[in-house]
Formats: sequence, C-alpha cells, structure tokens
Amino acid sequence: MRIEETVDTEVALTRLRETAFDVVISVSRRSLMTGVEFLDSVRTMQPMAVGMVLSASSDSDALMRAVNDVEVLRYLLKPLDEKDLTATCALRSSVQTDCATRAILPM
Repeated sequence: MRIEETVDTEVALTRLRETAFDVVISVSRRSLMTGVEFLDSVRTMQPMAVGMVLSASSDSDALMRAVNDVEVLRYLLKPLDEKDLTATCALRSSVQTDCATRAILPM
C-alpha cells in the first residue's frame, strides 16, 4: 500500500485532482474546512474512493454527520494504529474487489 500524507488541505485537494486514491482518511478538525466537508469534496471528485475520519474524540454529532452525510466507511480514533489501518484495508477489500493501493492521509 502506498500512503501519502499532508497537513495542508489545499495540497490534499490538489493531489486528489491529479491522482486517483482508493482510501482518503481525514482528521475531523482541519484548516479551511471540517473533515466532513473535506470528505464531501473528495466524494464529489472521486466517488469510488472510500472516506474515513480520524478523530481524537468520539463526538457523536461529527460521527453522525460523517456517516449520514458523507457515507464514510470508518470513524477511527487517534492514535491510529497500523493494525487498524490494515484491518480497515481488509474491510474495504470485502466491500470492493481489491484492497487499497493508494491512500492519502491529510493530517
């Protein structure tokens, strides 16, 4: 699996315009927009990409917006463990035909 990481929302959006990603993980609180807003933009640009939210809290409102409005596959809690990412990849594999080969994590 190839993982790209950026803290800059604009850089992430630019990369998403340039390159197809299988998985996009966003923190819930970002500069410029919320993680849910960011993943909504991702869904518009790359409808086949699986969106996930990474958060330090289990804010039920944010969780409900992420699931109901943006249809994220997973709501992950920080710190993100490599086993969690691997298990999530396996889950995605069962949902779609092949496991993620490219992921972007705008932290």
